[in-house]
Amino acid sequence: MPAGRPKSRRCHRSQRPQVTCVEPLNVCGANMAKAANACLPARHRIRVDRLDATRVLNLKAPFAIPTSIKSWHRQGRRRDQPPQTALHQMAAPPSPMASMGTLHPQLPPPLIGLPMVDLMNLLSFLLVLLTTLATVTPGASEAWALTKDQSPLPTAITSTQLPTDSELEDSWARVALRANPGPYQYLAYEVTMRGNAGVVSNVRGFMGRSDVISKTDLIRKEDVRRLFGFLRDQGLLSMRLPEAPTPTASAGKAKGKPVAVIPPFDPNNPHLGPARSTVPVFDLSFRLGGREATVLVADPFSHPDRRFATLINVVRQVTLAVSGDIAYQPPTGTMGTQGYIFIDSVPSAEVTIDGVAIGESTPVISWTIASGSHVITLENKRLGVKAETKVWVHSGRTTSVELVLP
Repeated sequence: MPAGRPKSRRCHRSQRPQVTCVEPLNVCGANMAKAANACLPARHRIRVDRLDATRVLNLKAPFAIPTSIKSWHRQGRRRDQPPQTALHQMAAPPSPMASMGTLHPQLPPPLIGLPMVDLMNLLSFLLVLLTTLATVTPGASEAWALTKDQSPLPTAITSTQLPTDSELEDSWARVALRANPGPYQYLAYEVTMRGNAGVVSNVRGFMGRSDVISKTDLIRKEDVRRLFGFLRDQGLLSMRLPEAPTPTASAGKAKGKPVAVIPPFDPNNPHLGPARSTVPVFDLSFRLGGREATVLVADPFSHPDRRFATLINVVRQVTLAVSGDIAYQPPTGTMGTQGYIFIDSVPSAEVTIDGVAIGESTPVISWTIASGSHVITLENKRLGVKAETKVWVHSGRTTSVELVLP
């Protein structure tokens, strides 16, 4: 053997240890180094602190010292540089997290020593990832931007003369249902300007409940500007009503048509409205540029002035588009001495309670009535049929009346 050439002490095949990486990387690397040092002279042993722990993954084959130790010695490398030992050649592919960096920058890159199949799989994964980022992500960002900038107002709601910022200060559009023969005893839609944004409010009060349920959200200032400009163009700042007749609890008749009268309100429960009403009663208010118009109108959808119906429909549409609707809430507890009655018949008929026509035809969903005994009369004048029955209404409960007219 030439002088200066190190003599290598080899281990018999049966003496080579079986090493499996089941510990953390740094522990496994130290164990592999100890196994290698058992078969090497002291001057050629591997220093544990020089190991690249990210390369030592899932080694299940018998450990053997390759000839790269000798080639490393022949190339005249410094002793502080570790050779390419089996710790690198027999390593399984590193995980993506492990290959993000190494403990020692002077070592070869982690991809060296990867099997060709694993390398192709990694490249395929990167190709799919880049394709996804190039196609899906911009689409999602575009959809998010569209949702963020989308206006809840229909394109038809606009104005040729939009209100200025000073006109928008302390402005609002309010629609409140004060009385209703249906299940909604109180209902309100409101768009109010507050600073740099508008506030949309949806409030509902249900028969049989002393509380109200509300939902509130924000609307962009430009949308409020378009909405209020449209309402001003419809002439809502000049809406007026003739002097209403004396409020009563029943409906009169004029020229064969029912006349809508406004029932009295309970001042202690402004959100609940009157106890009974044959027609819906709305409180409408619009303020813009220091001018305000507020009216209390009964049965606005049958009124010849279509401005009332326009204000209700537009404000309701915008409010529901921004804040969402409120589901029906069943009654809870009792409401003093009042109960509720559900009336239906075949065929449909006009309803009279205790000799007073309520101005409704069956089905009547929920009619507020005092608890106790009542006489219900159903009449279909076109068919010439009539039926009458007595019912007992319990406080805070709903009593059902279903009749088949003879």
